[in-house]
Amino acid sequence: LIKVKGSCSVNVQYGNIHRTLALIVAKGHCPNLLGLNWFEPLGIHLSGVHHLTSTPPQISEVLRKYRSVFTEELGMYVGKPVSLDLDPNVTPICMKARK
Repeated sequence: LIKVKGSCSVNVQYGNIHRTLALIVAKGHCPNLLGLNWFEPLGIHLSGVHHLTSTPPQISEVLRKYRSVFTEELGMYVGKPVSLDLDPNVTPICMKARK
């Protein structure tokens, strides 16, 4: 869970684009993230991974250890039955990530 300390408006320049955008300050030592709400105002458009230069050793170890999971074949859940009970009177909503 990410604990938010506060927010403020900041002046941002990306290339020749200047905008005032909301900046969220989180508690703890985490990598800085560029929120999706900044992409459109700054004219940033992403579509997939364009280039991968190497695989870090930790990822290689996970890929090796769980080789059967990372195949091209479609898998099948074999655990206990799962049910999701939804209230038919509740309207679905879309929420931003990390809410």
